[in-house]
Amino acid sequence: MLDAPDGFLREECVEELDGESFRVPRQMLRCCVVQGAEPGPEGSWLIPQGEDCPEIRVYRSRIDARRAAVTDTVMLHKYFCVMDICIDPSGPGGVGRVQVRSSTAGYDRYGGSLQGVFCHSPSQLGGGSFRLRLPRQLSSDLELEVEFISGSRALFPLGVYLDSMGYDWSAEDLEDVSIGIDSRSSTVSIITSAWKKTLSFDLRI
Repeated sequence: MLDAPDGFLREECVEELDGESFRVPRQMLRCCVVQGAEPGPEGSWLIPQGEDCPEIRVYRSRIDARRAAVTDTVMLHKYFCVMDICIDPSGPGGVGRVQVRSSTAGYDRYGGSLQGVFCHSPSQLGGGSFRLRLPRQLSSDLELEVEFISGSRALFPLGVYLDSMGYDWSAEDLEDVSIGIDSRSSTVSIITSAWKKTLSFDLRI
């Protein structure tokens, strides 16, 4: 997508980026290239409730098109965080369900995060393991709820944990995160490539 303050707008869908050329007005332009998701009616990418974030990659730039010819090189960046959740299956009756919630539900046509309802319950991969993808977060309200077959529940304020440990939701490429939950010792471990932290939690009966 290319646009300008005077109302100029050009949107193109291409199978692959391979030296695309466009005629544009001679002015400053805003450019946004998105891969991995189909835009909605207003050009935004809103994640439907119940689903996780697509493998969306984005490039954003401002182009000075006041010259006769200008070239911009697209370098796509990872706009999703893969979160692996591993829960000790020998806990209180085994793992029944997990749900991840937040108030960030996608991206606008310029690649900015959108407020909305994100709510996803990933399927169990086996052995208490789950995987999902998250969009860039606008606030620290990201939370994980774990429901055990016994009826016990645990709620984890993941957004608060990640913010306190310096996770950067504004990084060019979002880093993946692993969550390990040991229900026998009531501890949760949060791991990235740079750090690991272990915290205690309470079960609700």
